[in-house]
Amino acid sequence: MTAAAGVILAGAARPRDALRQVDWSLLLFFGGLFVVMHAVDRAGLADLLVSRLASTTDPLAPPLALAHLGTAVALLSQAVSNVPAVMLFVPGIESLPAASTKDLWLALAAFSTLAGNLTVLGSVANVIVFETARRDGVEIGFLEYLKVGAPLTLVTCLLAWGWLALG
Repeated sequence: MTAAAGVILAGAARPRDALRQVDWSLLLFFGGLFVVMHAVDRAGLADLLVSRLASTTDPLAPPLALAHLGTAVALLSQAVSNVPAVMLFVPGIESLPAASTKDLWLALAAFSTLAGNLTVLGSVANVIVFETARRDGVEIGFLEYLKVGAPLTLVTCLLAWGWLALG
């Protein structure tokens, strides 16, 4: 927004032309995601999710903990997109003892990134690409994308889990 204002103030673009280039529906969608996620966090659902995950995880079985976290992040990413999903997990992981969180931070980064490939809604980047493609006349259906996204996500998440579990 600051850069756009600078371009307009410098006279490089007329305000009306610059505002026409903004994808308002995508901006509203993205802003709405963060409003909803803030409400979910304030309602305590984020803490409940992370505490539930922590209570079902045996600290002596890190591979199981990573699998639980990976599954939870992947599923939540499909419901709300990967960036808002990460925002839900951050406070819970921050509340854990720092000595035990290195693998959890790595797993959160890996699984949230890879889970974004499962469906169009898994990542806001996907939504941006698909909206831009649609404006250019290219339509890609949800199931058509899922045929590629599902196997890709499964294989890459399993590889990430193996890498983290063995590391």
